[in-house]
Amino acid sequence: MARQLYEYWFVQFEFPDENGRPYKSSGGKMEYSHHLMRNTPMGWQIKKLDELADIKSGATPSTEVKANYEGDIVWVTPKDLSRQKSKFVYHSERCISKQGFESCSTSMVPVDSILVSSRAPIGLVSIAKKEVCTNQGFKTIVPKNSLDSLYLYYYVNYQINAIEQLGSGTTFREVSRQDLSAFPILVVGNEYVY
Repeated sequence: MARQLYEYWFVQFEFPDENGRPYKSSGGKMEYSHHLMRNTPMGWQIKKLDELADIKSGATPSTEVKANYEGDIVWVTPKDLSRQKSKFVYHSERCISKQGFESCSTSMVPVDSILVSSRAPIGLVSIAKKEVCTNQGFKTIVPKNSLDSLYLYYYVNYQINAIEQLGSGTTFREVSRQDLSAFPILVVGNEYVY
């Protein structure tokens, strides 16, 4: 239902207008967006993702050091997301220790961060429902105060084919932090409440 509501309001632009009627079909003002190559509601903006969120990368502690693992720090890999059916992630198959965490460049990300697998494969998306860290197969989007994580989750899912096209590389395709940071995000106008 949440996905249907997202598509109705933010793809078809049929969110309730000031009279409670569907915006676009009731004659709501639209304007052409060159970034999205389609009409969007008047007053809505296109911003780069890094204007609305911080983008974090993950890392893997050395697997040669057994003490890096078997801890209590949730360490998410793309394999974890490929097995789940929920849009939320709470745990991982393998956890790392404090030593493992400190030995590599991964970082803890807060609840409601959006985990996007950026390689092998590109395009798995989930919302962290507890503090987690990830391996290097992710770019994690940490929304700033003004951005709702559920909106961003559905926006990224809806745009996943365009995000996959950002991938480059010879051995395997990967979406870079720089490319994801510049990805256009449709921002709801201030006069609308969602």
